Amino acid sequence: MKRAIALLLATLISSCAAQGRTIDYYRRFSAEQVEQMQREMVASLIADLQRSPGSALIVAVEPTGGFGWQVLSLHRRMVGNDWVYAMRLNQGWPDLPDPPRWADASSCPAVSEALKTVEQISAPRVNFRPRDPKEEERLMNTFDGTSYRLFAYGRTPYIRDAEGWLWEDVSGPVELKGANGSSLERWTKETLTALAPCWTSEGPPT
Repeated sequence: MKRAIALLLATLISSCAAQGRTIDYYRRFSAEQVEQMQREMVASLIADLQRSPGSALIVAVEPTGGFGWQVLSLHRRMVGNDWVYAMRLNQGWPDLPDPPRWADASSCPAVSEALKTVEQISAPRVNFRPRDPKEEERLMNTFDGTSYRLFAYGRTPYIRDAEGWLWEDVSGPVELKGANGSSLERWTKETLTALAPCWTSEGPPT
């Protein structure tokens, strides 16, 4: 009971601090400037991670309004003949990043579990049917929240081209976007919750 109360108080304090930092940004900049700073900060970080040779997966979390962004990335390294994985968390405010934190698969089982469940993320179905005004309003409320973006390298075991040729092991970059209520949002929140006890300031051995 005491632990639950302490966790609740820590969450409330963190939330109040977040609100304070966000309000401070809006005192100094316009809403459009805050949004632009956040987009540029996250885009720069994603570009750096994509150039990193060990980066295998990137998930960017960008709340509307500049209420603090998060970038979760998966990194791998060779140890002997095996790949060893680690998750890295970058987060911060529109133009102010916090120091990165790490969770290594060798000491955190949640990293390996995240690797299994990430393959269960599903893409939204295409829907081009006419919508009534009430449904349109509901969708607007859903998408005016937090944006989730996944960058990875995908693989299709078999694919048949327009001329009928069957190709094996077709690979390429994959980008997936989601919003509140999406499969990507659920995986991201569940993964961040599971990794919470594992974060450390020390990165994996190089």
